[in-house]
Amino acid sequence: MRSSRVDRRVRLLAIAVLVDVACAVVIRLAVALDFPFRDGAWLEGLAWLALAWLAVLVAALVNTVRYVHSLDVELARRHDVIDAYSASREWIWQATPDLVWIYCSDRVQELLGYRAEDLVGRSMLDVVAAEDIQLVRSTVADAIAGDHGWDDIEMCWQHADGRLIRLEGSATPVRDGKGRLIGFRGSRRPISAAQSADLELAASASRIDRVLADNSGRIALQPVVSLSTGRLVAVESLARFPDNRTPDRWFTEARRIGRGIDLELAMTTAALETLQLLPPWCRLSLNASPELILDQRFADLLTSATPLDRICLEITEHVAIERYDDIHQALLPLRERGASLAVDDAGAGYASFHHVLRLRPDTIKLDRSLITRIDTDPARRALITAMVLVALELQASVTAEGVETRAELETLTTLGVDEAQGYLLARPHTDPARWRSWMERRWSVLQPEREPVGLAGVGTDE
Repeated sequence: MRSSRVDRRVRLLAIAVLVDVACAVVIRLAVALDFPFRDGAWLEGLAWLALAWLAVLVAALVNTVRYVHSLDVELARRHDVIDAYSASREWIWQATPDLVWIYCSDRVQELLGYRAEDLVGRSMLDVVAAEDIQLVRSTVADAIAGDHGWDDIEMCWQHADGRLIRLEGSATPVRDGKGRLIGFRGSRRPISAAQSADLELAASASRIDRVLADNSGRIALQPVVSLSTGRLVAVESLARFPDNRTPDRWFTEARRIGRGIDLELAMTTAALETLQLLPPWCRLSLNASPELILDQRFADLLTSATPLDRICLEITEHVAIERYDDIHQALLPLRERGASLAVDDAGAGYASFHHVLRLRPDTIKLDRSLITRIDTDPARRALITAMVLVALELQASVTAEGVETRAELETLTTLGVDEAQGYLLARPHTDPARWRSWMERRWSVLQPEREPVGLAGVGTDE
């Protein structure tokens, strides 16, 4: 329980006392037995000096023993308190001023998956989440400067299995008998589900607000190629965000905090800016949720600065549409001015054929789940054939998404599919130089895109 340095000090003092006693006794015996010495008086004086030094050593030993006893009593008291707290759900810990753990209760294994002995001797900064390291440092600095602890600070910790766990904790400074700071003692506990939900919403709001404020969202484009002419006919705009999480996660998060339309509008604005880099014959496809289409700001944005005959609005089938009539009325003035409509992800979401029939799109975009292995799956070929026939009746075109093999592309061509996009032809890219290279290229169904010289690996977003 106590420090090994204290134990070593006691042992050294005891050894010094024994050595001093032995020397004094030997010298006194030599004098008493009249051993022939050249200067006996000097030797006797040395014996008395040794005995005097013995008194000093004995006093130091007594004081040290008393200190060790008081230390044992204090450590025992603290250990009893820690054991009492350990019965709760709280993780009790003690650390040095530089945040190296010297004690952890067993409760840490339940909370973070580490055994107590795994953490003792390690720095707290090794386990706290990277995003909260600065919070730890500033909290400790404030505590040292203000001579106080901290209460109910929440931060994320790295679980032994890699997860991030949010814990709430408090701590107080620990000082020695002279008032010097020797560390911190505290506890951490899991936060409630309600607290966790509130914190997650706050973090989501912060991320979304930051992207909206600094316009850090980016636009990647992916080419859409005509299978009959081998020419580029359109590009689809895709949102990309700073942390490389998928756009679906970002937009879901934004909707959860009531900022979904704001984020969609911001990314639509960014996508429209790419039009000036595209030739006039190239369409720009914009992904739009039903909620965005029903928002008047979206229509105002499109009609204020955009030649609508170059815009294709892709409404995803992964989102249920309950207000078909309202969607139709919102789209009508845009379509009258030249905008086209595509049903995205056809075949993968809500009421596939019903969705297409109610919206009457200009383009049906087949979901990649229908395209995978189409060259070896008769059922998929039959379903796509049906989609092509429906498109013919609607005077619409059919675009296949997610084409990844030459066999798939050849099969789609024989089935009468009009256009294709996918990794076989080109991946989404944020580099305008790559976009320009697509414009003059003669696309071949058997020749996937090659990296232009000097652009390999630059700005790729998958």
